[in-house]
Amino acid sequence: MQRLLPALLLALLLPLSAAAAQEFMDKPSTLSVKLQSDSPFVYIDGDGHAVVVGLVENVNETSPVTNVAIQASFYNDVDAAPLELVTGGSLMGVVPPGGVSPYMLRSINPNPNITQVSVSVLGFDSAPPKQAGPILELGEIASGLEVSLSGTLGNGPVPVSDARVHLAFYDDFDPPRILLVETVEIGDIGAGQQAGFGFAGVVDARASHVFAVAETDISYYEPVRAELPEPVLLTRLAEISSVTLEDSGGNRVSQLDVGSTVSIRGEAAPKSGDQGDGSYVYYAQVRESGAIPYIEHVAYSEGSFGAGPSRPSVEWTPQRPGLFFVETFAWDVDGIPIADPGPILLVHVR
Repeated sequence: MQRLLPALLLALLLPLSAAAAQEFMDKPSTLSVKLQSDSPFVYIDGDGHAVVVGLVENVNETSPVTNVAIQASFYNDVDAAPLELVTGGSLMGVVPPGGVSPYMLRSINPNPNITQVSVSVLGFDSAPPKQAGPILELGEIASGLEVSLSGTLGNGPVPVSDARVHLAFYDDFDPPRILLVETVEIGDIGAGQQAGFGFAGVVDARASHVFAVAETDISYYEPVRAELPEPVLLTRLAEISSVTLEDSGGNRVSQLDVGSTVSIRGEAAPKSGDQGDGSYVYYAQVRESGAIPYIEHVAYSEGSFGAGPSRPSVEWTPQRPGLFFVETFAWDVDGIPIADPGPILLVHVR
């Protein structure tokens, strides 16, 4: 089974500098393109890179634009100069009049010192018109810790190439935050034909809606939005209890020294007698306390209930002092939660 470290356990919101998401009013070439939100969402991916996602808007109601250039500046808390400058573009090659496109920029290197991100529009070019595509539809959507959806992209009387659909998942904030952007490549579609597309993957648990836009070499499509259903939980639930931190000698601890390794141990037990083969995945997440809950550590192990409860365990070695919360989760082998989160532990690292 392929294991994916879920986005909800890796996602973190980094503070945005005051200069972020600005529209360059002193440059005529950028007056009709702007970032839709001045608080784009930033998370750390599975490789440790900072990723910033959002929407760029063409506010001109008559002319499409292309070659939209967006720059992200990644900072730490100490230096005035950015650690990295990354330049990218909108995911849609051509943004229609009054339309929006997702963007996604990723730091060049994994760097735990990145704490602030500034995003700005650098410029764009005018684009020749494209025709309106006839059909973009979203079909059935299933939501657990993985979201799966399907849809249809229809074509007009002329064959097209380079068809693709961009999916942006967002939350209920006002304005909403884009939490994840994914692109589904379709390719060629014949004249008068339709092509199906699909997506399945881990999505941040705070996502409540999905927004889809599509384009081909000669056409673009009106955006489509849909609500994500409530996650479906298994009816045969388990529970996590008796979560403890234990040192190498098996002693329970509540204070740690930097560099000392502890086991995050819990008791997982089924609530009913029928749990299939009893297999599950036990996750532990360590968050730093504070206004912004930085993710310090994530680890998992596989377990099985067998004839009764089991005592899953993962290790954590603190790298810096502070106050931390320890959270635990149990999912089935398909990535669906089978238990409420376990008791939260508070630990002080010296």
